[in-house]
Amino acid sequence: MDIRRSHTAEHIFMRALYQVNPTVRVLKVVHKMDVNHVFLEAEELNWEDIVKASEIANMIILEDRPVYIEYFDSFEEAKEKYPSLRAYEERISPPIRVVVVKDYDYAACTMPHVDRTGKCIFFLPIAFRKAKKNRYEIDFLVGEQAIERALHTQATIHRIFLLTGGSNKNIVDIIRKVYEEEKILGRKVRRLTRKVFELSPVIRGKYEIKTIVADEIDMDEIGYMASKWLEDGERVVIAVETSGDRNRILIACSDKLGLDLRNIAKELFGRFGGRGGGKKNWIMGYVETLDGLIEHFIESL
Repeated sequence: MDIRRSHTAEHIFMRALYQVNPTVRVLKVVHKMDVNHVFLEAEELNWEDIVKASEIANMIILEDRPVYIEYFDSFEEAKEKYPSLRAYEERISPPIRVVVVKDYDYAACTMPHVDRTGKCIFFLPIAFRKAKKNRYEIDFLVGEQAIERALHTQATIHRIFLLTGGSNKNIVDIIRKVYEEEKILGRKVRRLTRKVFELSPVIRGKYEIKTIVADEIDMDEIGYMASKWLEDGERVVIAVETSGDRNRILIACSDKLGLDLRNIAKELFGRFGGRGGGKKNWIMGYVETLDGLIEHFIESL
């Protein structure tokens, strides 16, 4: 990574972002071999602002404007010549080194820069997140790295188009619809899982043992239901979800039993092919075969 290109591109982008959203202020810039990070504050910031600013920044890069350095004895002197000077005054002391992108940006900075914007080649934001109130982070790439990432991203988007039959015009709506349908389906699966748990048989003897073996159930919901059921009485749960290549399994018992299920589970995984782990009263994992598993577990208690 050429830090000169990356830092110059950051100057160009931040001026563009300031034009789009005048409340932004750079706090820190970090350059790493694989990605660049800019930390900033703003009253409010969104991805649309960043995309718009990136478009402006890349136009300035294409114009191949001169980039040069000027020195001033004070901020007042620098601001007198460049009223729109960008500077983190708390961190810079005279003489003031101002990096000038001709007729575009003026920023107090001690970092190295290229001498023309065209050498930055291309600016690409790749991630955006809110750190805390009024604080944001943007990850970006510059130059050949940015071009390579953009092409790979476009290739991924094209594969999504082929899978969904979508296009630039409607892909967001398609994904939103899929997301909403997935949420509805998830709620239905959770309701069905609760019903499966409630209707599953309980073997009463030394302990109350609830056994669940079902296809396409939500094991997180099973875990939640099991934790509630185990609160009352001396109880044990063994649940197996049989969809997919592996059979996911949960083994749990009431705290008051004082059982240590880890040794039982270890023997069970060895006999039925699988692995897992957890606490003495709560084990999760998978098994490859089910024939005789429930009966063997009950006998092991």
